[in-house]
Amino acid sequence: MTVSIRLATEFDAEGVTAVYAPFVADTAVSFEMIPPSTDEMAERMRATLATHPWLVAETEGAVVGYAYGAPFRTRAAYRWSAEVSVYIAQTFHRLGIGRRLYAALFELLSKQGYRRAYAGITLPNQASIFLHESMDFETVGAFHQAGYKFDAWHDVAWLQRGLATESATPAEIASVDSVCRDARWHDCYAAQSSCCASLGSVAKPSAVSERQRNKGSRMQFGLLRSGPCQKNLRSHLFRTMFPPKILAPLRSASHFANAKCL
Repeated sequence: MTVSIRLATEFDAEGVTAVYAPFVADTAVSFEMIPPSTDEMAERMRATLATHPWLVAETEGAVVGYAYGAPFRTRAAYRWSAEVSVYIAQTFHRLGIGRRLYAALFELLSKQGYRRAYAGITLPNQASIFLHESMDFETVGAFHQAGYKFDAWHDVAWLQRGLATESATPAEIASVDSVCRDARWHDCYAAQSSCCASLGSVAKPSAVSERQRNKGSRMQFGLLRSGPCQKNLRSHLFRTMFPPKILAPLRSASHFANAKCL
């Protein structure tokens, strides 16, 4: 299986919503009660990308996971701290996709100048605790009985890890756009690469829906001039307009493997 990690756009909202909805409807991992609509998710993604990276993992044109940063608190002195989250489609757990998403996310957040990443985890969730500890998070405490869902109270553990190098006087946070244009992280994370040798019995996701392709084909040229990364958006449009079977022979080409986001 081949999995690619790239900067998201609002046109990934349908796939992102499909990944997220089961965590809302079936678990206490998220404290939301009703899964957001695709339009609501698109609005959340637009708001996030104005200040923080939002990354997606995709295979065969389908989103199978995502990770993003967000403001930790709204007051000005907190602006060098970010809260982070990662979600992986349930049939793609334990394949290393979460680690790859987080590694790329932390690289971007560090380049922007964020100093600390914080993550809240509904307890019990040993798999998530293990993932975060493997990414150099340390537990700093817990909020007891912080949320009530499915007729039960739930504690929330809080973990933190460092990002950018410490300094007495931090520089202001760089924009997502400027970091994406620098694009040194892109060689490591956005190129097509093998995530695991075999899926075994894990079900593959469906290809991009006709609705997603139509959305891409209706995009106006003006949109290609805006957003966090112009070339990334053009590349996403190309992928959504053509089926994976057509693109597959091209993905092995050296210019795809060394793609830049300029």
